[in-house]
Amino acid sequence: MPESPPTITSRDNPVYKRIRSLQRSSTRNAERAFFVEGVRAVLDGIAAGGMPELVVVSDQFDAAQASDELNRFPMRTIEHRLFETLADTVTPQGVLAIFPLPAPAAPNTAPELGLVADGIADPGNLGTLLRTAAAAGASRVLLTPGTADPYTPKVVRSAMGAHFRVPIERIESPSDIPAGIAILLLAAGEESLYALEDRTGPVWIVVGSEAHGARFDFGDRPVTRVSLPMPGGSESLNAAVAGSIALYEVLRQRSHQSR
Repeated sequence: MPESPPTITSRDNPVYKRIRSLQRSSTRNAERAFFVEGVRAVLDGIAAGGMPELVVVSDQFDAAQASDELNRFPMRTIEHRLFETLADTVTPQGVLAIFPLPAPAAPNTAPELGLVADGIADPGNLGTLLRTAAAAGASRVLLTPGTADPYTPKVVRSAMGAHFRVPIERIESPSDIPAGIAILLLAAGEESLYALEDRTGPVWIVVGSEAHGARFDFGDRPVTRVSLPMPGGSESLNAAVAGSIALYEVLRQRSHQSR
């Protein structure tokens, strides 16, 4: 058996420097790679079909947690003090992996259920929306200008494997949105989502930020503006919560229709 590579002990090590560089959006885009932190998150990415080019573990990582799935891939050990400078969590689990960025969907693919995150700047909200979209069976997620980078560590951690289950793409204009399906925009003061007679056909659900709402210009595309009823008197809902409710209401209608 070949000897294991030596433990990484210096910030000058090329592996350490590469992971640090992947904390920058420009590097992620140029190298078409990002990293995922945490045992469950890495294993979830592998289970969803992701193929890490490298797994990096802290020298304090409990080897009992290194499942057979992790051991299938090239692995390096790094001193824990250095791992802590790479990790995005306060108490890191001691595992991260570098993955290639997932391939985008085929151009102009019109989904049965798609999500448009419109100006969602908060990484936690975006990650939660991605996670819910994947769970609800959405087949595309589009991000308008002003939306957070989906491959920042906090978004990746919050999304829990969604990056490997649903294509995520940035858009700039209405022409970037495949035509031919309904656009359902969550907005205050409009018709209730639950009053709509039928949303079992193909649909884009558009979720704007809590502070500014949806601001993307859809041009001459017809848009149905709907709200979520709030009889308790609240002025608004968290964007991730609102989007999750809308996704699952559409899913509920479809499940009911198929019975």
